[in-house]
Amino acid sequence: MGLWISPSGEDQPSAPLDSRSEPSLSHVERYLKQAHEYIRNGRFVVLDGDPEDESNTRNKNRSFMTTYGLMDVNRQKRFLLSVDPQDFCHVKRTNDGRGLYVFCVERELQKPLCSPETIAVYVKHDFKPGVSTRNIIVSLHPIEHSIYLPFRD
Repeated sequence: MGLWISPSGEDQPSAPLDSRSEPSLSHVERYLKQAHEYIRNGRFVVLDGDPEDESNTRNKNRSFMTTYGLMDVNRQKRFLLSVDPQDFCHVKRTNDGRGLYVFCVERELQKPLCSPETIAVYVKHDFKPGVSTRNIIVSLHPIEHSIYLPFRD
């Protein structure tokens, strides 16, 4: 069980190097249920950077959302609510100990005046159910590196 997704299509190992500390599927289901509740109620924000600051890493979120028509909050909401527990990749720990949940979502998206294309999108949540006042989407852009989805076949 598990699937690698790569931006360039190269072959990957059958499993990640160490997945012992990752949450179970049922834990991810509970987490995502709560995250989706916040999103449904409009209690979320996608960080999109400062267009004047080229060094701001969130500018890739803005660029992706602009390119694929996701600057509209309702479109963001529909996209984020489409994230499924099987799209889970891993939890990334921050220096201050927070756990950021990372998902990789493959969706058909379309640039204006172009044919639809399937894009693998990296979605990273900074959200702590029961503590956070809103769900902060730290990353929303095409994947840049190979990523492992442990709950996919």
